[in-house]
Amino acid sequence: MLFGTTVVNAVSTDIMVDIVPPNPAPNENVTINLKSYAYDLNSVLISWSINGKASALGIGKKSFSTVAGKAGEEKNVVVTISLPDGTTDTKITIKPSVMVLLWQANDSFVPPFYKGKALATPSSEVKVVAMPEIRSGSNVVSAQNLVYLWKKNYTNNVDGSGYGKNSFLFVNDYLDDSDNISVTASTTDQTNSSAASIDIGTTQPKILF
Repeated sequence: MLFGTTVVNAVSTDIMVDIVPPNPAPNENVTINLKSYAYDLNSVLISWSINGKASALGIGKKSFSTVAGKAGEEKNVVVTISLPDGTTDTKITIKPSVMVLLWQANDSFVPPFYKGKALATPSSEVKVVAMPEIRSGSNVVSAQNLVYLWKKNYTNNVDGSGYGKNSFLFVNDYLDDSDNISVTASTTDQTNSSAASIDIGTTQPKILF
C-alpha cells in the first residue's frame, strides 16, 4: 500500500480537522471535514482555496474534496472561517509519497526452476524490506537516511525501529494465519513521511510427488 504525508497547521484549537484518508496516496481522492464544539459551523461563512486559488465558498461549507497530486507534489489547502469573534485560517498541506514493501521467507524452499514464490510457513523467519520514495524539494531522500517505525500486528517494535532500518525481520506465530506488518518512514526533521502496511499469510507446507 502507498501513503503520503498530511500536515495540518491550525490557528484556532477550537477547529478540528478530519482528513480522509489521513495519509493519501498519489492521485487519490481526499476529503477534509471540519468540526467544532465551540462554534456552530453550520451558520458561518467558510471558504476554501488550493495553492492560493479560491475553490469553494459557502455558509456551513464544512466539507471539501480534492485530489492529491503526484508523488512529492505539495498541495496547500487553506480554509478560512468567519467566526463571530474574528476570522481564522487553517492550512492543510497534502504531500503524497510512495512506499513499496517487499518480503521473503528466509527458511522456505521451493524446487529448482519453480516459478512461484517461496511462501511463509508456520514459525518461518520473514524479512520485510521498505522501499520509500520521499522527496525533499526536488531530491529523493536516501532510504538509509530515514527513520523507520515498524509495527507487527499493530504493536510497536522498538528493537526493529530506528535510523536507517529499512528492513524488518520477524518469526511468524504458528497459531496465526497471517501477520500485519506496517512501517512509517520519516525524515529526521519529521517534515516528510510515508507509511505502508502488508498482510503476510502463513501456508502449510506440502510435499508433491
